[in-house]
Amino acid sequence: MRVKTFRGQDMQAALAQVKADLGVDAVILSTQTVHEDGKAMCEVMAARDADASFAPGEGLGAAGFENGSWQREWFDIKEHLLTLIRPQIDYSRVSPRQRLALEYLDREGVEEDITLGLFRDLSADRNTMILPLLSKRVMVKPLDGVNYPEKFQALAGPAGAGKTTAVIKMALAHKKENPGGRVCLAAAEGKSGKGAMMLRHFAELSGFSYLDLGEISRAAVAGRLCQDFDKVFVLLPPAPRNTTLVEHIEALGLGGMENLAVHVVFNPHYSREQLRHFAARYLGRRAVSLVWTKCDEACNFGAIINAACKSGLPVSALGYGEGIKNSFAKASPEVLWRLIFKHQTPDAPAANEARRPAGERDGI
Repeated sequence: MRVKTFRGQDMQAALAQVKADLGVDAVILSTQTVHEDGKAMCEVMAARDADASFAPGEGLGAAGFENGSWQREWFDIKEHLLTLIRPQIDYSRVSPRQRLALEYLDREGVEEDITLGLFRDLSADRNTMILPLLSKRVMVKPLDGVNYPEKFQALAGPAGAGKTTAVIKMALAHKKENPGGRVCLAAAEGKSGKGAMMLRHFAELSGFSYLDLGEISRAAVAGRLCQDFDKVFVLLPPAPRNTTLVEHIEALGLGGMENLAVHVVFNPHYSREQLRHFAARYLGRRAVSLVWTKCDEACNFGAIINAACKSGLPVSALGYGEGIKNSFAKASPEVLWRLIFKHQTPDAPAANEARRPAGERDGI
């Protein structure tokens, strides 16, 4: 690995030297301001592997998160540029109400490139409201039989995201709307998985059918489920490290299954880096929507906007509360924006509003 230090009058000049000397595959290791002959200079330390080459693979497609050396390099450069640009934003170009909304999103943890895009659009018209702009970036598609008519509804996501509870809540919601429907809860993680054990137990209590996909041959899975049930809710185990969602589904023997909709379950607690890591593994092909759980436990909801904007996937449902009943809501613009801007979960908006500090209830 070649490691070199470059100095320029500003970040742009230093990065130009990095690109000219080490090429576009260079990785930025650090940046700092130094003084040379009484002048402030921007110093950039960069490195490049001897065999580095620009060879993007599948990556994340629409997800937009980084999953390789060249993506990481671009991400680092973008982060440094945003760090320099942000203090230079002239908020006098937007109205006080618009500025208040941007600052609120910043406190919620919305990424800088998203807020800068919003600032650009808002500064073009001081009368523009922020919700219409956000609605163009964050899609909402309620989790129901109309929007997702597939017979097989699978939930994927990292361990601890809330997949098992979400599967049960989805099955209950479907049964409530379709009392005569034949519903099956299925697990693809084997008998030893805690999620599978909980799913089996709940199926026995609720009268749902239960199927362990590991107990029958993969070739018979689709045929048996199609024949016996009207709707099948499938719990997928966490994807192994460095495995994409597509690879994970194939390894489970479900790759050739028709009428399969895979919803990715996240919760808003993840740090920015953790969300990028999970997005690289789950927000690719085969994912159709985002389900957000544990919303009542989160202190901010910028992750919802970040993931939706980066992936292009719609938000389909929100989970909240400790119980199984009345703690899972289909997403709608009204429900989503009330959660993000007022921290109100769908169960009792008025009670949630009363519990929030007065300073947080004002202004947005």
